[in-house]
Amino acid sequence: MGSQISTLQTEKLQMESVITNLTDKMYQLEKDVFGIRLVNGPNSHEGRVEVRVRGTWGTVCDDGWSLSSKGAENAKVVCNMLGLPSGNAIPYSQAHFGAGSGLTLLDDVRCTGNETSLLDCRHNGIGIENCSHDEDVGVRCA
Repeated sequence: MGSQISTLQTEKLQMESVITNLTDKMYQLEKDVFGIRLVNGPNSHEGRVEVRVRGTWGTVCDDGWSLSSKGAENAKVVCNMLGLPSGNAIPYSQAHFGAGSGLTLLDDVRCTGNETSLLDCRHNGIGIENCSHDEDVGVRCA
């Protein structure tokens, strides 16, 4: 009986390892097909935030991007992703850089500021949103 329990515990640990490995690979694949850009701004350091997921570009809703919430941390992550200065990153709401078109791909983004990608931040899930394009977020990287 003791050896059967030991065998089952070993098999359980092996299955947990396989599941963890597959989850890590799926997450990496999702990150590999994720892109980001700033558009419609006066220069390359500011503009409307657009993200690419699996080849489709879309916008990011401004819910949670105000300076009084976690907006500065969200903006910092965007700037870091782009390799731009982020120490004084500023979020802009209400389609400050013009309304986008197509899909809104991220909503209710909540970053701590230390993430390497917006996908690492809390959000509703890709494509799960309740926004219109007059809520597209913008960022200035400085």
